[in-house]
Amino acid sequence: MKTKSKTILLALFCLLYTISLAQDRLGLPRIINYSKDDYRAATMNWSILRGPDGKIYFGNNYGLIAYDGVNWDPILEPTNRTNVLSLGIDANKRIYLGAQDEIGYMVTNALGQATYQSLNDIIPEEHRGYGLVWRIIAREDKMYFFTNRKILVYEGGQMDAITMAEELIFAQKVNGQFYLQQKGRPLAQLQDGNMRLLPGTEPLAEEEIKGLYSVGEKLIVLTADQGVFEWSEGTLAPWETTVNEAIAGQKVNMGQQLADGKLAVGTIKDGLYVFSPSGEMLLHITKEQGLQNNTIQAIYEDDNNNLWLALGNGISYVELGSDFYYMDARSDLDGSVYSSAIYDGYLYAATNQGTYRAPLHGKQSHPFAFVEGTDVHNWNLTQVDETLLLGNHLGAHTVDGATVTPLNVADYGAWQFIRHPKNPNLLYQGCYTGVYVYEWDGRAWQVLKKLDGYVETAREMIFDEQGYLWIGHGYHGIYRLTLNPEGDEILQIDLYDQSKGLPTNLWNNLFKVQGNILIGTQQGVYEYEPDLNAMVPSAHYQEWLGDTELVRKLVEMPDGSILYIKGLDNFDQIGILREDDTGGYHNQTIPFQKLRGELIPAFESVTFYGDQILFGAKDGLVIYQQDMNRPTATFSTNISRVFCTAANDSLLYGDPGNFAEDTLEADFVQTLEYDHNALKIQYAATYFERSDNVEYRTFLEGFDEETTLWTTATSREFTNLKEGTYTFTVESRNIYGAVGQPASYAFTILPPWYRTWRMYLVYAMGFGFIGLGMMATRRRKLRELERQKQFELHQQREELLRKNLETEQKMTQLQMEKLQSEVDYKSKELATSTIHLAQQNDTVLKAIERIEAISTIKDEAAIKQLKGVASSLKDLIAEESNWEQFELHFNEIHDNFIKRLKTAFPKLTARDVRLCAYLRMNLASKEIAPLMGISYRGVEALRYRIRKKLELSPDDNLTGYILEF
Repeated sequence: MKTKSKTILLALFCLLYTISLAQDRLGLPRIINYSKDDYRAATMNWSILRGPDGKIYFGNNYGLIAYDGVNWDPILEPTNRTNVLSLGIDANKRIYLGAQDEIGYMVTNALGQATYQSLNDIIPEEHRGYGLVWRIIAREDKMYFFTNRKILVYEGGQMDAITMAEELIFAQKVNGQFYLQQKGRPLAQLQDGNMRLLPGTEPLAEEEIKGLYSVGEKLIVLTADQGVFEWSEGTLAPWETTVNEAIAGQKVNMGQQLADGKLAVGTIKDGLYVFSPSGEMLLHITKEQGLQNNTIQAIYEDDNNNLWLALGNGISYVELGSDFYYMDARSDLDGSVYSSAIYDGYLYAATNQGTYRAPLHGKQSHPFAFVEGTDVHNWNLTQVDETLLLGNHLGAHTVDGATVTPLNVADYGAWQFIRHPKNPNLLYQGCYTGVYVYEWDGRAWQVLKKLDGYVETAREMIFDEQGYLWIGHGYHGIYRLTLNPEGDEILQIDLYDQSKGLPTNLWNNLFKVQGNILIGTQQGVYEYEPDLNAMVPSAHYQEWLGDTELVRKLVEMPDGSILYIKGLDNFDQIGILREDDTGGYHNQTIPFQKLRGELIPAFESVTFYGDQILFGAKDGLVIYQQDMNRPTATFSTNISRVFCTAANDSLLYGDPGNFAEDTLEADFVQTLEYDHNALKIQYAATYFERSDNVEYRTFLEGFDEETTLWTTATSREFTNLKEGTYTFTVESRNIYGAVGQPASYAFTILPPWYRTWRMYLVYAMGFGFIGLGMMATRRRKLRELERQKQFELHQQREELLRKNLETEQKMTQLQMEKLQSEVDYKSKELATSTIHLAQQNDTVLKAIERIEAISTIKDEAAIKQLKGVASSLKDLIAEESNWEQFELHFNEIHDNFIKRLKTAFPKLTARDVRLCAYLRMNLASKEIAPLMGISYRGVEALRYRIRKKLELSPDDNLTGYILEF
């Protein structure tokens, strides 16, 4: 069954493709305009040329200007500073300029600085003053400069001249031959320096020829006011095509045959025309279609078949060779397109501002017209048999030419219309809050009912082969509705969400491809598995589309290929999977990179029209022309300028617009002073489609360890580079992933002045003198050092002796302190014993006194006994048995005081010595009395006697004397 379906689809595609061969290309090319404020020169431009470095050069009233894809730069002026009217390039890639009485060429040095080299000096004197040079053409090894009065021929460093009998007004090279026209004369051919009139062109003598084209064996002659003629084998006749009708009265200014044979015509009043080789008008663009100005001064076709136009005011870049054309405000189509349809000879577009339609007949795209009654947000256009249905915010409508008729506005919003696969008389409309069922009554669709049970939004609806109605919900998942056989009741609702296999409930999209229900998720394509009643990853599609990105759209094309859109907005990945001979796919991604950021996420609209694909975009429609076979022209990367940022951004390399074919000699290395070691290097790629999306990566040999990542930055800065030789390399990559020819810039940073070889020589000589001086100084210092050492040795000895003495003193002091500590301790013990003894004697004395008092009692026997006891107690007080022990300890503590005292004063009695010992202990008389067993008066009398024995004067203090003894 599937094989049969594929066969039918293939046959249908072949039929559609055969029909499409006669279809017109829809839309207008993208036009990029550059005003005089952009290119910073005069308003008027006269000529255009692409240099060998890929840059585009313009002859301007202010001189020569250049565009490298990033920068617009005025380069230079001719010697006499007149307008640059013409440009040319020879086989050696040298660019020539023509101006008023001035011919020359550009010279660029190794630093990228352009200068003008005039050729006037080699022109013979009699041929000078030749006037305006309005055309320069290269042929073989010669350069031809055309003026009104002469043709100057430059070859091998010599200049010859051909003088015209009449004013020369036209010159063009066709098939290697020069065709010329002099004022008031027919068309002629230049042969060996002579003019040979073309027979049959006499009627052109009163016309002004503006262009010649070669079509087969014919010459197509374009005139300023009288239309187009064809000349062949001596016969001239009007060219019977639509060209004459189109350009009548538009004052043709110039014409050019394009690489694919098309004819481009620039006018004074009506912009640009492009015709097929057979004369059918393919394109007409004016100020209304995007040009800045309707006056075309020059046309230049670049290697990508795109056109550069020099206008009466500004410059325009027309992407004529692009795979994509556009229908937007220039076509009177306003807003973002959510759906489109081909119906009844018109192209309809549903936008957020209304629905528009444009006729499709003729080669030229026609402007859109507003469909009345649709000035709300429009969502969907669907053709069902002979009826075109429109869904918008208000509901469902039928489209009737330039108006609409309400079909169902009971509920807001009509998202989509889909027919029942088994009952073609039933139609389903998804709305904001459910699903409506329509029935065909033989004349029109009539609302049957709204399905009960489902109240969610139904923006995406698909029937499968079994009759299940699948509905995609952006936040819940995927619903499956089981309908009754009549299709007007819901029997069951199943929700397939994360619990049923989907990676997430969000942003799931519903598709039907080759009869299969597919779900685009954030992790690739999923499909329904009946055995599991769940969603599972689709191995087939994930092999080609991956499992890490959101799949936003899958559309089966008429030829069976699959168009896909995946990734997030501005990072869109768009392509076509075309089946190959192995049963797999060829993944075509070029040139869809150009659509990044153009489409409306979640509302991607795709319509097929023959070999064209119409994409709904944020700004109108984008029309892709399949099988364009556009050239894959190479492009170059250029080093534009090098600045030293450490010196007020001084320019080191490049002119304000370097143009030469050899911007860097292969062996050239620029030398920079060390104070120029902070650099800013600017670069650009000569690829002009989406030039703001061109990416670059760089590598500075001698500094970087690896190449940088791709980025859209067009400059890179370095600071504090060390001395050495460096090579900076930059590569560029266009939006399609093609890599341009790299550019390099080599430079050497010299060391600072204090690290140059001259300074090193000075350093060496200085070090030599310093060395000699250091040797003499060293000898002197050695002698001084020896003396110093002797002195230091003496000082060390003295210091050692001093330290030894200090040590001994410290040791002595420590010993004395130790002894003193011991003395203090023993003194405390002695004092304690003495106090204890005194207390004991005092107690005894008191006992004796009491006994003596008792002894007065008249009992002789008792008195006798008491006197015996008292005598014994007195003997106890006077006992000397402990005195020797006391004396021994006392002498140890008080440096043999008693011995010294006895020796010094031998007359002292033992009782005197004992009192002196107690005085040495600094005891008072009251404290001594009990110790000696005498009264206080007894102590004082004893003190008196001792003073005499010591021979003390009355002024001398006994205690003080004893303490100091």
